[in-house]
Amino acid sequence: KIHTQINEFLCKAHRLGDLEKSDIALSRIGGSGLPPDMRAESNSLMGSNAKSRWMADWEDLPAEQAPEAALRSPHLEQSRNHYLNAFRQDLNSYYAGLNALAMSAILRELAEVMPDIWNGFHPSDTAAEAAREALDAECAALSAAVHMALDAAAARGDRSPWLAQSRADHALLSSDRPDYVARCFSLALGQADAGNHYAALRQIRIFTRLSLFGEVAKAAEATVAASATKQSRAVRAPNAWPVVFTGHMVDAPGRAVPRFPNTAEAIAAARDMIIEAVDLAQAKAGDAPLVGYAGAACGGDLLFHEVCAEKGIPTWFLLAMDRAEFMSNSVNHGG
Repeated sequence: KIHTQINEFLCKAHRLGDLEKSDIALSRIGGSGLPPDMRAESNSLMGSNAKSRWMADWEDLPAEQAPEAALRSPHLEQSRNHYLNAFRQDLNSYYAGLNALAMSAILRELAEVMPDIWNGFHPSDTAAEAAREALDAECAALSAAVHMALDAAAARGDRSPWLAQSRADHALLSSDRPDYVARCFSLALGQADAGNHYAALRQIRIFTRLSLFGEVAKAAEATVAASATKQSRAVRAPNAWPVVFTGHMVDAPGRAVPRFPNTAEAIAAARDMIIEAVDLAQAKAGDAPLVGYAGAACGGDLLFHEVCAEKGIPTWFLLAMDRAEFMSNSVNHGG
């Protein structure tokens, strides 16, 4: 019972909007004599925090600047090390192993395309080459270990869509055959829901945004995007006119380039535009009922749901990732 309560606390700590406080909580509880699987969970969540910081270092930059910023960010190594520690704690944790492999493969690929920067991280070119070779060996070992962890999960009776999706993610990181990888994702996501599709796309688009893994990543992205479109068409209310909203979150504190300021004036302006758009949809629908679809991120999503509620229009909240991860990434910073 105590272990169950601790595990729940680990997940709650990760949901904090303040990543620094989350790290402190996780580091404290992660060293408190937990069993291996919970220590792995703690380290994995710290790896996820570091990964979020790493992405924040480059995702808003122009495409030509993003790869260098991604390689130079110290959070890349930090995330990789946390996931590696997690997998070492529990080799059954294929999630930790897969993320360790992904971050290691990203580091290897970035080092290969920007050798001058990579060499500058080391005291000599010889040392840089030795580090790159060690990284190659590490990726090979991780790939084999993750493959066995996935097989072990299947042997234990795991039939979750996340296991199937993880096999496809592993194929992307370990194969140079675009058609094979595309087929892996097609089979894995055939019966998956929106959360699985979004999680897959989010990870793949890290690779394509940084121009990594070439045609393999491009084929995976095209397949998953097509599957997501097909899946979304199945989400329908009978005989209703669907109104789909997507828009910006309010800016997180400290955002360098303002986009949707978290001010009363900006929120009121956005709300007025949403009201106008919903009224236009109602006019087009005529006598047909409306049904709204949106996420639940702080900002435009919540304004859309509020406007629809005031007008008596039912809406669906569609969370595009795991609930805890969604809260941490897309809700809490709005206050």
